[in-house]
Amino acid sequence: LLGSTLFRGEHIVPTNTSFLIKAPAGSVIYVFSEVHRDGGFSNLGLEKCDAKRFRWEIEGCGKHYSLSLWKFISTGEAEQIFVCESLVGGIAVKTGQSTTSTTNSKAAEAAGKMIEKLAALV
Repeated sequence: LLGSTLFRGEHIVPTNTSFLIKAPAGSVIYVFSEVHRDGGFSNLGLEKCDAKRFRWEIEGCGKHYSLSLWKFISTGEAEQIFVCESLVGGIAVKTGQSTTSTTNSKAAEAAGKMIEKLAALV
């Protein structure tokens, strides 16, 4: 995930919705979720990653939640990821170029706008 762009959206995503992501060909698209609220991603055939101690915490109260992580490589075409179960998680995209690249920034911005539009429809 290091060097990826995290896209902001609702962290609790309704069931029976989807994400539509368009990233440059060869980009790595990461999908992450709480272990027990994974949106059904474990059944989509995505490559599961070793997330080690990947988690989020509620500051000051000591609670933390382990996260699962999957990835796939973008073909450059729009990719639809279905959310068929309860999901608490998100998406990050890592393009093949340096994150300081203008082209890369424009592609990340366009992908972010697409995800925001989809989230607004939910």
